[in-house]
Amino acid sequence: MQTPTKKTKNNSGRGFATPTIINMNVNCDKIMNRNEIQNKVKQICNKLIYKQGYISSIHVLNQLSYLSDDNIKDWRFGKIPYLEKVCNANLATLSFVNKTVSAPKSVLKY
Repeated sequence: MQTPTKKTKNNSGRGFATPTIINMNVNCDKIMNRNEIQNKVKQICNKLIYKQGYISSIHVLNQLSYLSDDNIKDWRFGKIPYLEKVCNANLATLSFVNKTVSAPKSVLKY
């Protein structure tokens, strides 16, 4: 995949291209759309219910590779003020994941 570039100006006034980073998530194979995210969250929720007996948004975000174990540990011990700061997804995606996690049981089909 080619990295998009944007034009910026240096001191001489000539434009030059610099790469713009779109996705900081190096663990993610591809960018998922809403349907793919919803299906993946449902699978993760079903696995968590089977293994643990409960679902936690932090566990789901960890399984999606939006949060690392180190980030969760640092947040728990107060080194990170809020999890959104270190998540590898934007706020709209995080909100969508949380809405899917908190969906009624009939939607998730446990």
